[in-house]
Amino acid sequence: MSRGGLHARSGLTIAMPLRGLIGTLAALLAVACVSTNAFAGASDFVGSTEISALAGALSLGTVFDPADEDPPLSLFVPEIELDGGFLWGLRVGHRFSRRVEGELSLGYGSGDVMVADSVGVMRRTTGLSTVVYHLSALVYMPYFGEAFEPYAAAGLGGTSYRPSSRAQIDRTSALTGNVGGGARYYLNDKLALRGDARLFVLRFDRNDFLRLYPNFAPQSKDETLTHLELSLGVTLRFFDTDLF
Repeated sequence: MSRGGLHARSGLTIAMPLRGLIGTLAALLAVACVSTNAFAGASDFVGSTEISALAGALSLGTVFDPADEDPPLSLFVPEIELDGGFLWGLRVGHRFSRRVEGELSLGYGSGDVMVADSVGVMRRTTGLSTVVYHLSALVYMPYFGEAFEPYAAAGLGGTSYRPSSRAQIDRTSALTGNVGGGARYYLNDKLALRGDARLFVLRFDRNDFLRLYPNFAPQSKDETLTHLELSLGVTLRFFDTDLF
């Protein structure tokens, strides 16, 4: 069974104190401003290492919808959704060639577990932290000039759900694939603005989310979800000759 609820029902929930994220971005900008080098072009980036700080929104999906079961289930077994929200992340990459880069990513988002009440209104039952970690390959597109670099991305990693109340829901993890893309715009050799969009596909044990209803045994144990991540941030590039 596969459902890809690419939506978020409620307002954003801040996963990390906003001042902490602003401090991270400010630190990267301050280090980058130390360099007054003009932009030399992407051809000189081979062998360099980068650090990106990103912030944005994470949309999660529907864990269980009784209307999709065969045969249809009683209304006493309600719909269960994961409600997404604000996210932040750090990424470290290495440019192997002018067009190919490898990147390690760690992202953290917060949201809620939402359960339908007796009249179908979705209500929060517990908070939910989402941790996404993956290794991706970025392939940069040619013919867009030197300062602007769009890219396609794909990779493999994992996603962990950490509910605030383990009395109701267990922690669970899942193998996760991602595909997407984005772009960088270089202000100088060390500093770039970055935008990124990723679609995550994962398969996990949905029984961890159905312990709210101990008398219910679903027909299918596994669930496939899709998450959508949209983020903006800055990239700081380090060269072999840099001393920090």
